[in-house]
Amino acid sequence: MRSLKSHEYLNEIIELAKKYNHKLSVVIAPVNEGYKEYLPESDYLFEDVIQLLKNKNIPLYNFYSSSNYSDEDFYDFDHLNLKGAKKLTCELKEIMSKTF
Repeated sequence: MRSLKSHEYLNEIIELAKKYNHKLSVVIAPVNEGYKEYLPESDYLFEDVIQLLKNKNIPLYNFYSSSNYSDEDFYDFDHLNLKGAKKLTCELKEIMSKTF
């Protein structure tokens, strides 16, 4: 669960996007398998954010549990390296080209 301040910031971003007529999407990046052992499932970890985005009709692209990423795609447990970032960017580009 996120802090109330995090929700305030996310709501501000959503309102600014609406105000300036920008399309907004949220991405949850992939996480290294070893790190996931210490974290809850993404549905629980992000349940409040997921619900907020659903209520506001904001697209969410959740790669948290994606099996497309291996240890060699990560700089550390929860940050992609250049190779992993390029892989995620290509996936997002493909998804968004069909959506927008």
